[in-house]
Amino acid sequence: MRRFIAYDSNGDIKSVLDADYIPEGLETPFILYDGEFALEVLDKALTELSIEDINRGYKVDAKVKKLVKLKATDAK
Repeated sequence: MRRFIAYDSNGDIKSVLDADYIPEGLETPFILYDGEFALEVLDKALTELSIEDINRGYKVDAKVKKLVKLKATDAK
C-alpha cells in the first residue's frame, strides 16, 4: 500500500489516498490543478496513521516537501 497526499502551495492538505496500484508511468494517483502538488508518504509511522488523523493533525511543509505535525492551536 502506498499513501499519497495532495496539497496546495500553503501546505494545506486537500486529499489523502492509499493506493494499492498505480499504473506505470504515473507519479501520483491524483489529477492536480494549478497550485496543487502531490507527495508520497514514505515514513512508515506516517503510513500507519489513519487518513483522518493526517487530515486533522498535519500539514505539508511545501519548501521541503515533508509532512509536519500541526501544533495543537493550529489543528483543524
